[in-house]
Amino acid sequence: MRAIEMCRTAALGGHVDECDSCGARKISYNSCRNRHCPKCQGLEKQKWLEQRCRELLPVAYFHVVFTVPEELNPLALANPKWFYWTCPGLVDSLVLGFSSLSSGGLGGRAPQLPGSYGNA
Repeated sequence: MRAIEMCRTAALGGHVDECDSCGARKISYNSCRNRHCPKCQGLEKQKWLEQRCRELLPVAYFHVVFTVPEELNPLALANPKWFYWTCPGLVDSLVLGFSSLSSGGLGGRAPQLPGSYGNA
């Protein structure tokens, strides 16, 4: 946290930039280069976000979160690979079921949910 607090201040040192044309000078302080720093990683974050946006399909997206009941935690801990492989398919079926029951809803048409691996 200290590095981020000192980012681009005199505490981390700096250098003088001078314009070749007019000779104007500007002090530029060094950055912390911490991967969590918003000043240092802002451009990288923006690039990453733009790349993810280009991957999106031109359709409406809905973020659906299902909470696993606490009673199933021992099952998830005992066999996580099976549990997290099976859950998306169950959620997919559940959403399809709800969509067919709702009046004016999706009419039984629900997209394949992201993460429902192998359950197509």
